[in-house]
Amino acid sequence: MLVVISDLHFVDATSGDHNLPAKAFEQIFLSNIISLARKNKATEIKLLLLGDIPDLIRSEQWFDEAPENRPWGANGLRDIPAPHLGSRVERRCLDILGRFPESGKQTDVPENTILFQNWDTFKFFRNFQKTIHEELGREIPVRIIYVVGNHDRLINLYPSLRDELRKMLGLTVNNQTVQVLDGMEWWYPYTFVDEAYGVFARHGHQYDVYNYNGTTAYTRADHLQVPVGDVIATEFAVNLPRTLRLLQAEYPAVTDDLVKAMQDIDNVRPLGRMMEWFFSKMRELDNPDILEALDKTLDTVVNHLFDVEFVQNWHNPKTHVDEVLRTLSRTPFKNIIETLTRITDANRLLPLLLPTIERTLNEGGLDDYTTGAFYEPEYREPESETRYILYGHTHTPVLRPLDVVNGRDIIYLNTGTWRGRFYRTVSLDKTADFIGMKQLTYLVFYNVEEDKKDKELGTIGFESWTGNQKKAYLKDVDKQAAFLATKATDPND
Repeated sequence: MLVVISDLHFVDATSGDHNLPAKAFEQIFLSNIISLARKNKATEIKLLLLGDIPDLIRSEQWFDEAPENRPWGANGLRDIPAPHLGSRVERRCLDILGRFPESGKQTDVPENTILFQNWDTFKFFRNFQKTIHEELGREIPVRIIYVVGNHDRLINLYPSLRDELRKMLGLTVNNQTVQVLDGMEWWYPYTFVDEAYGVFARHGHQYDVYNYNGTTAYTRADHLQVPVGDVIATEFAVNLPRTLRLLQAEYPAVTDDLVKAMQDIDNVRPLGRMMEWFFSKMRELDNPDILEALDKTLDTVVNHLFDVEFVQNWHNPKTHVDEVLRTLSRTPFKNIIETLTRITDANRLLPLLLPTIERTLNEGGLDDYTTGAFYEPEYREPESETRYILYGHTHTPVLRPLDVVNGRDIIYLNTGTWRGRFYRTVSLDKTADFIGMKQLTYLVFYNVEEDKKDKELGTIGFESWTGNQKKAYLKDVDKQAAFLATKATDPND
């Protein structure tokens, strides 16, 4: 059995607690995997983590560093492709990720680390093999294999991070699961191929012009290049609620709950919808002081983004957006933008920009990922056994038949996400809103010796599982209890 999940985005919680609870893995995922393994007589279990597992980008800790010491700053760029070991950027990455303690105890890990915030979940992965054997009552090969995405790009840059993640998650590291140079240095792969299951997989950000800045050769050096999406994720998406929080002293009407609500911008996909999502939040409010604070927040963050040297210098031949950014970042255009944001509140400016944003987004239909999957050379090779092309990255589960090659049905599957996600409403008669839901997607593939009941001999197969949940979870137990007690004693209710 090959089980595939992606886009877990474990964070250090400094920019919002968006981490998945361990019970999602223990109560839902594990029970389903055990059930399928028993029913279909699994000969092995390979768990493929298809990228964006730890998220080193979405952290407020980067604002504790000078701009030049961020991954897209001068010193960060100097580490690519050959890092200066012990550099400021590497140390900050370790501060965000955490270091697995010799004691094996969570109490010996700093709180604002990905490891501490996800300790029980990471323990689930470390114990995965043992748990599988205990639940099945028999021993079969169990491996956890990791492929790198864009938000965990830095893992493959620094050897220290690669090794720490191995220890944290219990990853399988051998000649079959990692790439090795001269028998010494190793790194996690960017693709995964398994003929026994007919699978070819990559994270999929390679087809996202904003989150991959390398060439179509797809070398390790290409994957290490900083994409502009990293800058936007930190300097805009993380900085937006951070800046609003810093304005609370000036605007007392801005509550902690509002700041937390703004941190949900982390779950807006695609990135191009972030401005529209922000506008939808502004329309929900009628307090002029709060609207002024949000307007000032957006002005500050947008102008800061144009000040980032990497944004000013970013170039990609596949889009004209880079030309626009460079133009807007220069004088006199930068002065015009600063003046415009200063004299025009965001509640008036954003509606003017949204139609332009809408025209640049292509959601549904024949997107770049489907096109990329169709042109993957792997399944076109004469001796290829590949039937399934797997991507993650988009946070949208997809199943699309691509082609029939030499009698093989070729299917593109996207692994979606386990994170909460905001869905844009259709809203044909008005400006769109966003509705949040939790989502869980995983894929299961069977080799010729598994799932044999009523199956044609010598064939392989797969199952795709996607679940959605809409539930308002209790955020403040004490506040809710006090509220219910008041309701119980109020004679007017």
